[in-house]
Amino acid sequence: MNKVLIITNHSYMLYQFRRELIQELRKEHEVVLSMPFVGHEDDFQAMGIRCIETNVDRRGINPKTDLRLLKNYFRLLKEEKPDLVITYSIKPNVYAGYACSRLGIPYYANVQGLGTAFQKPGLTQFVTLLYKTAFRKVESVFFENEVNAEEFRKRKIISEGKQRILRGAGVNLEYYSQQPYPAGNSEGRPVRFLYLGRIMKEKGIDELFTAVRRLREDNNKFILDLVGFFEDEYKQQVEEMQKDNPKVAEIMFQLINEIEQDENKYKGQSILNIVENMKHDCIDKVISDFCVTW
Repeated sequence: MNKVLIITNHSYMLYQFRRELIQELRKEHEVVLSMPFVGHEDDFQAMGIRCIETNVDRRGINPKTDLRLLKNYFRLLKEEKPDLVITYSIKPNVYAGYACSRLGIPYYANVQGLGTAFQKPGLTQFVTLLYKTAFRKVESVFFENEVNAEEFRKRKIISEGKQRILRGAGVNLEYYSQQPYPAGNSEGRPVRFLYLGRIMKEKGIDELFTAVRRLREDNNKFILDLVGFFEDEYKQQVEEMQKDNPKVAEIMFQLINEIEQDENKYKGQSILNIVENMKHDCIDKVISDFCVTW
């Protein structure tokens, strides 16, 4: 049985979006995971998968930190001696990919997006050089859209012959089943927006916040629910927006925490329905406490 080593920068995301792929690989291969432990590592281990905690500074550009990561990948590969390596995200792609090429280990890389590295002029040239070096001996590189693949061809990072275009990351419709949108009482009810995703610049959050402020200035009634990971630079902005409705903000944080603790607790339920029920429970509690006090 061949050993497949998967190297990524986020255990939580790997479990949410690549769990089914890993389950399929395990049918014919030994699978080992190398990643920072930020959630669901216990679930992987419960599946019988050996997990190796590997710290990755996802957004940092400190040369000393990245050199340490490169050395860690060299040591990891020498100890594990995998038959095949699969990498996800820029730092595993670049540093683990380079280490694989030096050690003669076949490897496949996944480019899930270009990220900030290709948006900053000085950094772009440096990252392009790193990718060219790391992908010199790569077997294939998987892209989730043609635009990213074209960017890599334009920068002469990799030839078209080694590119594989996927139809997106995919969604398990049995695990994430479709739910009816709650009708409720439309009369006098404000428009509700639900954002699901990481709260970061690359996801268009700046444009979303600008639109929110414009709607507020025009005195439009609406509710914006944000469900996702914070990037530090936006946490203060979100906290400022929460001041207008701290109870709803508290409910959303409670819901996120409960889902992270037990993802099966609300499985198959509409998030909007859950939030509505939590709001009603909160209102009932406030009324009950008021009556007791009175």
